Parts: sequence; structure tokens; C-alpha cells
Amino acid sequence: MNAEQKITLTGKEALDKLLSGKDVWNAYVEENPIADVDFSGIDFSALKPNSGILNCSRYLFPKGKVDFSSVVFGEGRVEFGFAEFGEGETDFSLAVFGKGGVSFLGTKFGEGAAGFMGTEFGDGRTTFSHAEFGKGGVFFNEANFGNGYLGFSEVIFEKGIVDFTKARFGNGFVDFSKAQFREGDTYFDEVKFKEGPVSFQRALFDGHFSIADLKAPNTIKDLSMRHCTFEKSLDLSGNKFTCIPDLTNTKLTNQLSLDRLECIPAIDSKGNTDPLDIERLCRLKELAAAHKNHDQALQFHVQEMRAKRYQLSNSVSDKVLRLLDYLFDITSEYGRSISKPAKWLSWTAVFYSIIYWEIGMSINTKLGDLTNFGNGLLYSLSQIIPFTASGKVSATESAEQLFASADNIPNWFYAISLSQGLVSFIFIFLLGLGLRNKFRI
Repeated sequence: MNAEQKITLTGKEALDKLLSGKDVWNAYVEENPIADVDFSGIDFSALKPNSGILNCSRYLFPKGKVDFSSVVFGEGRVEFGFAEFGEGETDFSLAVFGKGGVSFLGTKFGEGAAGFMGTEFGDGRTTFSHAEFGKGGVFFNEANFGNGYLGFSEVIFEKGIVDFTKARFGNGFVDFSKAQFREGDTYFDEVKFKEGPVSFQRALFDGHFSIADLKAPNTIKDLSMRHCTFEKSLDLSGNKFTCIPDLTNTKLTNQLSLDRLECIPAIDSKGNTDPLDIERLCRLKELAAAHKNHDQALQFHVQEMRAKRYQLSNSVSDKVLRLLDYLFDITSEYGRSISKPAKWLSWTAVFYSIIYWEIGMSINTKLGDLTNFGNGLLYSLSQIIPFTASGKVSATESAEQLFASADNIPNWFYAISLSQGLVSFIFIFLLGLGLRNKFRI
């Protein structure tokens, strides 16, 4: 047959050739290099090839379209390891793989698109490690991966788009370590990961990478992008993690989107956080600050300080540091909050006014309760801003009215006033720090 004459291999003829073994199949492809191959809709589970194993390892496929869409592979293992597809489209959309797992280890996909849209992968081991995808793009939209190990380590994605939008992953380990996402953009938007760890360690992204608005991101226990290289933008927005994503030692040369990103450190049964979270939060803080996202940088700083507090020992010095750190946190969230120091300052004024009122009532019994409380409150407020002229006058006059005469004021009363001044100064400083951080340009 003329090598340039295009035919379509389909139905029983295609199935017989596929099950005849590598040598027969590859010889046919050499005779018909530009043929289309159509296996769509075939139920391999009823055929039970090779004792439940469909072995297409090292098969060569022609340059035309290869269609495995809506195929049912059954419970046996499916092997496409080191197979080579031609220049046409490769379509596994809506195919169903069983519990035996599937291997595309080292497979070379051609220049056409590779479609796995809506594909159902079973709970067995699924690996695309060392596979090479061409320029036509890779589409795993709405694919459903089982609970077994999923390996994409050291995969090479060429210029086409890589799209996992709305795909669902199981509880197994999802491994994209050392994968190379070349010039095309990569999308994991609205993907649903479960409890298994997700690793992109040492991956290379030449195009834009978006992992935004994940479905149920709180189920992810570990998300690592350590040592990744991002040549264009990275989008993590719209996610609320119950782990700290690891972006340590990453290279970012373009925009980073952290909008609506929340990260809550995981706490073990003993109430401790992961010590590695300190480094991860520090890196997130650096990235947020570098991209002028001050609110996010402050939030990560607060979480970093809390994580450090959890790691302090039980020595005397560390206990003192833990107490001071805790007080800094509850009174101002480490200088991030405006409302907290304002509330503490207000409560301090009221607390001291009650003390002054009680002292005044014990000495000057001529004034009524309400009048004495008013004098105590006025004196308390004057201690908050004693550096103004009116504050000094107000302090003098309200104290004299509180005790009926300056001669009746006991010396220890001024010690209480000094303590209020010191406490008020601390809260005023924290309030100013919060305003500075809030309106920092």
C-alpha cells in the first residue's frame, strides 16, 4: 500500500492488530505511517487481553489521529510505557481505567493535542513520569484521578497549553516534581485535591501558572513548590489552605497573585505547629512584600511570629519571651491591628477612672457618686494625653475636685497615675504602629 495513502484503522481490524503484539502492530504502522486509528467506545474489559493486562508498551502509533475516547479498560493494568504517538491528536477523553492502574511512563506524545478530558483513572498507580507531550497542548479538564499514586515527575510539556481545570484528584500522592512546563500556560484552576500531598518540587514553568480558586483547598495537607522556577506569573489567589504552601527557594521573575489567599498552619494533637512553617511563612512574607501586597505581608508576618512562639523552649528566658510575644499579639496582632490597641486604651481609661473614683470617694465624701466618677474619668483621660497644655490643666483641676483640695491628695496616688501613663503610652504607640502599617504606601 502507498505509504502516503491515508486510511483509517477502526473496529475489529484495529482491535485485532492492537492485541497481536508490538511487532505486528509496529510493522503495520511502518506500512501505514499517516493512518488514523479509532478505538473509541471499545470495552477492553470484556476481552481480558493478556490475562487482564493491556500491554501497549513501546508501541508506535501513526501520524494521524489516535482515538481512545470513551474506552473502558477494566480492572487490569494498562501499559503504554515508552509508546510513541505520531503528529496527530491523541484522545483518551472519557476513557475509563480500572484499579489495575495505568502507565504512560516515558511515552512520547506527538505534535497534536493530547486529550484526557473527563477521563476516569482508577485507584491503582497512575504514572506519566518522563513522558513528553508535544506542542498541541494537554487537556485533563474534569478528569477524575483515583486514590493511588499519581506521578508526573520529570514530565516534559512542550509549547501547548496544559489544562487541568476542574480535574479531581484522590487521596494518593500527586507528584509533578521536576516536571517541565515549557512555553505554554498551565492551568489548575478549580481543581479538587484531597488529603494526599501535592508536589511541584523543582518544576520549571516557562509560561503562566495558575492554581487559583481550588475546590476544597482546605483538604490539602501539603503543597510544595520548593525550588520551582517561574519565568512568568504565578497565581495562587482565592485559596484557603490548612497548610502553608512551600515556596522556599523558588525563582520568580514576574507577577505573583496572592489575592484572597489564606493559610492556616496545621496544628498537631499536642498543639504544636510544623517547625518548617516558619521558613515557609517567611518566604511568603518576602514575596508579598516584594509585590507590594502590604496586607498579605503583615498577615504572614503575624503567622510567622506565632509559629516561632510555638517553638520556644520551656527555659526561663524563653518563657519570658513567650509571655511578651503573647502580649504583643493579643494587644495589637504584632502592630497589624488598629482596633485592638484602641480597645485596650479605652478599657485602661475606664479601669483607672474606677480606681480614681474609689480613692476619691474614700477621702472626699461630700461629692455625689456621679460627680466623683466624672472627675475620676476626666483625670484618667488627662493621663492619656498629658503632653498637651489642656491635659495638664485638666489633670490638676480634676484631681483637686476629686479630693476637695490638693492637700488631700496622697503621694501614692501619683504612683498609680504614673503606671497609667506608662500603660497608655504603650497602647498609643501600638495604635500609631497599626495606623502606620494600615496606611503604608
